[in-house]
Amino acid sequence: MKRTCLLMIFCLMAVTQLFAQSELTADQQKLRSDIFSFLKVEGYVPTIDEDGDIMFKKEGTTYFVSITPNEIDPMYVRVVSFYAYNSDLTKSKVEAALPDLNLWRTVRVICEDSNFYLQSDMFLKSADAFKDAFGRIMEIFPLVELELSEL
Repeated sequence: MKRTCLLMIFCLMAVTQLFAQSELTADQQKLRSDIFSFLKVEGYVPTIDEDGDIMFKKEGTTYFVSITPNEIDPMYVRVVSFYAYNSDLTKSKVEAALPDLNLWRTVRVICEDSNFYLQSDMFLKSADAFKDAFGRIMEIFPLVELELSEL
């Protein structure tokens, strides 16, 4: 019985992943492809993860670029990096600093129970707007990380 339940859960997860990846419209898939190509040209080594998000690294930090399927005109794009709490950087410290940390123009800090993440959101009609904003976003993420390290 236990084995059957685990198998069913695994199958459900696999189907969910396949469905999630196929939900993007043709325009969204083109946007993802254009962003992927842009990142390659910029010298990153992007990959597509199991959720269909673009994943790349910069200076040891892993970033994800995701496109939300239900926003189609303009399309909703999110750049995210995830972090774990530790003995120096606790959830309560991060939460207490949120009002100051979230003053950054496009990068927000979001706390969850076991981790937190930095996120930048934008609505786009094409990858050109992403290309224009990307450099500045990649400058702001490390500045927020620096502020977090000083808590």
